[in-house]
Amino acid sequence: MTPAVKSWLIIGSIMGLSSVILGAAGAHWLSEYISEDRVGTYETAVRFHMFMSVIILLCVLVFKNMNMKFSIVNPSLMFFLFGSLIFFGSLYLLSLTDVSLFGALAPIGGMMIVLGWVFFIYYIYSIKSNNL
Repeated sequence: MTPAVKSWLIIGSIMGLSSVILGAAGAHWLSEYISEDRVGTYETAVRFHMFMSVIILLCVLVFKNMNMKFSIVNPSLMFFLFGSLIFFGSLYLLSLTDVSLFGALAPIGGMMIVLGWVFFIYYIYSIKSNNL
């Protein structure tokens, strides 16, 4: 296993772990501190947090399975990671602080996630047929 594969598997796993912890915290004790109208925002953050951790793990496995050489600075994975952190991070902060500026950051993270998908599609498209 290359250092890049190992690093990305650890990153995806840490994201998955933290999403479960934050989801449990939201379900068991944060509801006392979050306003009723922000509970849905928090749940959306947890849901996308978990989705993106699984997506990162699956993309790494696809790259590894296809014997694609990639570094720790893989554009699709970097856009997925930083886009996710901005997207669900801003939603977590919005739900906890009620500062509307954080809500304005979510679309930036969303666009970065879209770019991650564009790069992922490009990588898959560029694979020679005999490597599938």
